[in-house]
Amino acid sequence: MKTRAALGSLCMLLTGALLWQCGGDAIETSAADAGGADAGPDCAGDPACTGGEPLFVFYVVHVHGPEGRPEFQPATQEEYLGVARTVRRLADTLEDHGAKGTFEILQLVADGAVQYEGASDNLLVELARRGHEVAAHAHSFQDDQWRRTSAAIAAAGVQPPTTLGARGSIDMAASAGYTALTDNFNPLDSHAPPEIANCADWGLGGNTVYPRTWNLPHPWRPDATSVPSFCLHDPDGPLVYVDHVGGDWLTNGCTTSAGPFTSCHFDKLRPYFEAAVALDRQDRITAWGWVSHEVEYCVGGHQGYDGTAPVDETAIAALEAFLGYIEGRGSGVSWATVGEIVQAFGQWEASR
Repeated sequence: MKTRAALGSLCMLLTGALLWQCGGDAIETSAADAGGADAGPDCAGDPACTGGEPLFVFYVVHVHGPEGRPEFQPATQEEYLGVARTVRRLADTLEDHGAKGTFEILQLVADGAVQYEGASDNLLVELARRGHEVAAHAHSFQDDQWRRTSAAIAAAGVQPPTTLGARGSIDMAASAGYTALTDNFNPLDSHAPPEIANCADWGLGGNTVYPRTWNLPHPWRPDATSVPSFCLHDPDGPLVYVDHVGGDWLTNGCTTSAGPFTSCHFDKLRPYFEAAVALDRQDRITAWGWVSHEVEYCVGGHQGYDGTAPVDETAIAALEAFLGYIEGRGSGVSWATVGEIVQAFGQWEASR
């Protein structure tokens, strides 16, 4: 696992004009320049803040199953096996390009894995064995559902998940055994809570580049769930927040039904990815990733999806093209699961 060495003092954002302090040298720039695509836009001009380890790249897949189904309501065998078929195809595609996924699983899918494939050799066990992360996803804001999802995943024969894709209390998530949260809090994205715009910056600083990367690229430990405490880094915080590109890319200007994917969708991600590569920070962990669902790789997309729709080959080809594009960056990027990014963040904290 690759980590970034901590060199000198961190780059810190001061309020007012964007004034970046890095290694003792202050550089004043405009907001537009701070979001620019040149190398190290959030630490411009300081060699201590560029030339670091490769960018961590991650892909979160929300595995929902049938559209509109309550997350605790069991799937039929046909529905579950259809979902499993699509997820296995996604895992194959990622591995063909040296990539790995963080598959955030709803309870009904974990329950189906045990019911229809057995507790010792099922979809979740296979994903973990192949080097992907089996994480939890929940639509409920209640910790009892988060616990049920964790228990269902553990019952399917894998380690209890440490990554949760959900919004809610940080303390409740931690008490349920999670050490990482994923979501999107880019205030420009329609899926982000509007009150997040009250933050001047997030966590350890440097996350104001979100207009270019469409995520908050530097993980941190939120002080609390509520804004503005969420925007403050708490060194003793129980969870690490890893931000991914939000949901607007799924539909904006490409389709009205959010799938199946075409090259139009992934073309929207390319400039965000390039802006993240340009950060190339050596003084902190930098991560960029995106999120989607298994359904966007199925014929018909979300329209009437019950889990049984066949894989859409055009959507798989579009994903393959984007993975090949990332692969073409060579040593500039390093694929990781969210869990691995959190481990790297902990090593980085210990080195400071």
